[in-house]
Parts: sequence; C-alpha cells; structure tokens
Amino acid sequence: MAATSGLKTAIDRVSRMKDQPFKDKPVALQSAAAGIPGGSRAQYHLRQCSTSIDAILLGRPEAIVTFAPQKLDEKTPELEDPTAIDLIKQQLAGFEKSARRVGGKG
Repeated sequence: MAATSGLKTAIDRVSRMKDQPFKDKPVALQSAAAGIPGGSRAQYHLRQCSTSIDAILLGRPEAIVTFAPQKLDEKTPELEDPTAIDLIKQQLAGFEKSARRVGGKG
C-alpha cells in the first residue's frame, strides 16, 4: 500500500486545484499484488479518492492481478499468465468503449 499512499497524496493535492485536470476524464484502475487482498484494497481506496477529482471511473471489468510475482517472466518481468493477460485485455477493451462514450464517439 506504500505506492498507493503516494498516489493518494497526489490525488489529494490535485483535488485542491481550481481547475480539475481529471474532471470528466475516463479513468481505469489496474493493480498487481503479491497476494490476494492488496490490489483490491488499493483499488477500493483509489476509487474513493477519485471522486474528489471528478474523474469518470470504469467500474467493470476490474483488472486485479493477484500473486503477480509468480505470473511474471523472471528475465524480462513481462506478464506471462494467460488468464491475467486476458483480464487486462478485457478491461482495456471496456475502457476504450467507455472513453468513446464519454468523448461522444461511441
């Protein structure tokens, strides 16, 4: 959660700006964690924080990669797990569709 706390601080600072750079912008969250609950907890907290900057969050599909170290190639740190890769592809496709709707092109 240490990386999340830095991001939460940055979001808090942005929320105090007169002009909100994330206002009405589509946002998707992804996480990778060594265990089960870390990524989902981080996303939960980031979703809460994102309301203060008026971002439009993609709800589903969520991309939470659990046991990430076991799913990475040791030499290249690339994701190797087909299930996780498919989940991320689904989320990115959903995010594109959502962003197009928000932008009026979908």
